[in-house]
Amino acid sequence: MRKVKDLSGDDLSLLVARAAGYEIKSLGTGGAVVFLPGGGDLVGYIGCDFIPKFEPQENWAQGGPLFSAARIQAHAYYAFWHSNIAGGISGFDAETELIAKARMFVSLKFGQEVEEVATCL
Repeated sequence: MRKVKDLSGDDLSLLVARAAGYEIKSLGTGGAVVFLPGGGDLVGYIGCDFIPKFEPQENWAQGGPLFSAARIQAHAYYAFWHSNIAGGISGFDAETELIAKARMFVSLKFGQEVEEVATCL
């Protein structure tokens, strides 16, 4: 098991996609392709060189709407950002606002610890 507070990069991208209910298909090379639910449009790729990338913890167009719909906020504190849910549930610290919000989004769905991501594909 891994702690959500330690997630970053492709691992965090994959778990945000899972938490959002997106369809994830393994490419068999360690990467994955992400689609909207119900056989919908391509959202992006994780863990490979194909574009567009799915990186909601780095891309406001991908992560912003997801985190906003979940009522996740973040506030700057000195050298880091802290996420929380509007109304009081405290979240995670991170070096960027989107990473803090992405970790909070994952924890709302899966809790404070998640399976090793390599076994998720």
